[in-house]
Order: sequence, then C-alpha cells, then structure tokens
Amino acid sequence: MNRSAWTLTVILLAFGAILLYAANPFSESDSFYHLKTGELIWETRSIPQSDPFSYTAEGRPWVPHEWLAQLLFYGISVLGGLQAVVWFAALLGALTYFILFRMLIRRGADPVLSLLLLFLAGFLTLELWVGRPQVFAYLCLALLLFSLERYRFGGGVIYLWLAAGTMWLWANVNASFLLGLAVLGLYLAASLAKRYFPRLGVPGTLPVRNMLLVLLASLTLSFLTPAGYQAFLYPFYIRPAVAALKVYEWRSILEYAAESEAKVFLAEVSLAAVFLVWWLGLRKQSRDPILLLLIAGASVLPFISARHAGFWPILAGYPLALGISEILKPVYANASSKKLWGGVAFVFLVFIGARSIGFPEMPVDRRAVPVAAAEFLAENRIRGPLFNFYNEGGFLIWRFYPEEKVFIDGRSEVYPPEVISEYFEIATAGKDWVELVDRKYGINYFLISYRTLSPSVIRLVQVLMQRNWVLAYWDDAAVIFLRNIPAHEEAIGKYGLRHVSPFREPGDITPEENMAAAAELKVLLERSPESDAVRDYLRAFLGTRSQ
Repeated sequence: MNRSAWTLTVILLAFGAILLYAANPFSESDSFYHLKTGELIWETRSIPQSDPFSYTAEGRPWVPHEWLAQLLFYGISVLGGLQAVVWFAALLGALTYFILFRMLIRRGADPVLSLLLLFLAGFLTLELWVGRPQVFAYLCLALLLFSLERYRFGGGVIYLWLAAGTMWLWANVNASFLLGLAVLGLYLAASLAKRYFPRLGVPGTLPVRNMLLVLLASLTLSFLTPAGYQAFLYPFYIRPAVAALKVYEWRSILEYAAESEAKVFLAEVSLAAVFLVWWLGLRKQSRDPILLLLIAGASVLPFISARHAGFWPILAGYPLALGISEILKPVYANASSKKLWGGVAFVFLVFIGARSIGFPEMPVDRRAVPVAAAEFLAENRIRGPLFNFYNEGGFLIWRFYPEEKVFIDGRSEVYPPEVISEYFEIATAGKDWVELVDRKYGINYFLISYRTLSPSVIRLVQVLMQRNWVLAYWDDAAVIFLRNIPAHEEAIGKYGLRHVSPFREPGDITPEENMAAAAELKVLLERSPESDAVRDYLRAFLGTRSQ
C-alpha cells in the first residue's frame, strides 16, 4: 500500500472508531423531554414559552433556548425512530472531529498522527454525544474555531460570515452560545493586542475592524431567537435551581475526583496544560497567546461544571495535536512509514473491536430508563397525579404527555424554590409528607429509581409501606408504589408484592411466607424476565431455602 492508501485507511478507521464510541444509547431521561418538546413545536406550530409538562409548575415561564435542536431531534425520530437519533448524534460527533482534523491538515500537521491524538484527547468525552442539544454546541464550537482560525491564517472574509452564522445557529440550539461570544471577544482582544502590543507575538492576520464587526454581528444574531434576551440570562435562571437540586452534571468535576474516569481526565488536562503552556507560551517559535488563553478557559470549564468537559477536547485537541505532531515530525520522518501507519491503524482496530464486543444496548438502556415501568402503568390504566424523582421526569413526559403530567423533571429552571422544597420533603419523607401527598397534591402512585439505596429512599419506602401503599412493580430501573384505593384494586390484586421487594432481604422471608413469596417472584419474572435485579433476588431466595 502506498502513502495515500494508508492515510485513507487510517482516516476511515479513525472516524469509524469515533462514530462507534459516540453512538450512545438513551441512558438518562432528559433526552426524552427534548423529543417531546420538538413534537409539541411541530404539532402546534409554536414554541412553548411556559411549562406545559408538569402539574407543579404548570404555566411558569420556560426559556426556549434549545427549540431548534429539539425540533431537529424530533424530525430525526419521526424518520427513523430513537435508533436514528442515536446515530444522528454520533454523526455530529464524527463531523465535529472531522472539522478539527481539517484544521490540523491546513496547518501542516501529519494526518495519521493528528487523528490518533484527536481521538485520544476526546476519548473520555465521546460518551457525552447523546440525543441532547449540547451536541450541537460542541459542533458549533468546532465550526466557530475553524472559521476564526481559517480567517486568521489566510482565509477570506467569508469565514467571518460563517462565524456569525454559526453563532446564530448556536444561540438557537443551546444557551452555551455565550461561550462562543467569549471566544469571539478573545479574538477581538487579540487583534487589539496585535496592533498596540506587537511584542506579544500574536500570529496571523486579525484586523481590528473586522473582528469588531463579526463580534457585533454575532451578538445581534444571538438575539434572533424565541428566547430573545432571556437566553443571555439563562445561566442565572438555572444556577440556583441546579444547586438546590444537586444536579450531578452541574457539579464541579472535583466532586467526582475519586472516580477512575475523572482521575484520567484530570491527569490528561493537567499534562496537556503543562505541555501547551510551554509550546504556546514559553517557546518563542510556536507562541500563540490566542490558543493559550483558549486552552486556559477550556481547562477551567470542567471545574465549574462537569457537563462542560465536552468542550475541552475541541478547544485543546487542535493545538495539542498541532504541537505534538510538530515535535514528533523528525522522529516519524526517519522511522518506517509503513510501521507507523500500520501501528496507528492497529490501535484504531483494537478500539473498534473492543467497542464492537461491548456495544451497548440500543437505542434505550432499559436498566436506567423506566421503559417497562411505563408500559406497566399504561397497560393497567394507572392514573396520576404521580410522584417521580428528578431523573425520571423527562422520560415520563415523552411517554405520557398530555395524558399525564410529571411532578418534576430535568428542566430545573422551571421549578420555583417552593416546589423544589416540596419535592425534597416528599422524596425524603419529611414532616409535611402527609399534607403534601394526601391533601395538596393527592398523589396516586410513586415511580421511584431505587438502585442507589440512600437513607432517604429507604425512609420514603418505609413511610409508603406504613401507610398501606402497595409495591406493584419492580425491575432494574424502577419500582412503583400504588395508593391502596378502589381504582387500583385490580392491579394490586394481580401484581401486588407483599412478601418480596428490593427493600427486604430474601433471608428475612419466613417459612410461612415461602409459598406466597415464590408465587410473587413467578409473577415478577413473567412481567420482567430480563431483570437482573429480580433474577438475583430469586437466586438468593432459593439459596436461603436450600440451606
């Protein structure tokens, strides 16, 4: 094989690997309310400005800052179902990395080494490519960086128009467009520094007038959204709510430093920062204050919120691959080209093979999303009001709206402090539990994600059982407790669990309960034959009986 054939082979393998690792199943609920919102926009030909999905915050203001992404995702789902949404998000991921790859090739970086470095830089964040509007933000950041760098190093003014158009798109798909405005502000500051402080050594061409005009144009276009000025204030709307709700992805990555993936990511960020400070700041031949400051910002973002980790490889991957490629050029220039190309191809083949062997369940991870629990509710005509945990709300909106509305979901900014307070009061079985559940909201059933048995979940279950609520459903994703009322009599009679539950050890079942417990487990297995939790419980139950 000649050089061109090897390069093409590595390119195909690299983007095949990116596509496979960026194809992630629906494993959390927020993706689903985006699909339902897109459906609502399409069917009503209008963009909701207030909450239609919950009964606790119905009619409260809702900033529609992701409407275009939601509409696009819904359109894809209509054409090809949820599977198509998964692969569409993966294609956006591959396109984003292709844009970065093209930037590197134009700067003279080795294509084979660049692909390897880009893949390794972004590997840990490829799991973030899911059917949520944030993936459009990653693509827009790459497009913006491409436009500005292409203009800086010889491109025409058309690239500034592309940058402004990208900002309009970004402002209509995700509120993180504020990051894009910050990037444009940095390039304007660099153009001023290049004019008035030439000793700083800002490379490229950056006329102040043009950079000011593109920033002003982008700012103006960012207002052309249904959210208007409120999109600029969105971070201030959502921060208090996510802090009160303790939303996982909005916490600093330092809170997860004990987890292995977080450790590797933090080590990667730290090593890259050290190298790039030297390459872009201290080394005169490659000094580039713009890229250095971009890397500084990208490295800080995950410490503000773990959800921002996806921006890091986009901003860091380009200069990182450029620098390492330049340094290693003499090494691989003297090495056997076929060995180098073959080695990189082998690395990608190993990654592709590993992903193919352990490819996740598609398109929905039923162990994390309460798909079967929702089917149980629909089949047995169970009606609310319901109480759900925060993480399940989005899926329940998608599955049941408009027939049912949720207590809470991932649109944190919609819910006022008093509703959040009441949510925790119910979820933790607080002193006002009876007043809220029985009188204020008249809740008829609880859908609870139980796999993390925190003290508050155990306390809630104890209160439900003490007040004669009946456990009627149990699988890997959720349990359902029904209020013991005539409307639920048939479902309770057929599926009610009085002797077995994930909150009771199999060894605590008395000999007198054996027959009844075995009968309940039989019904459970018929209902949820693929449930690992139920099968494990059955094995433990049989093990205690045989002793």
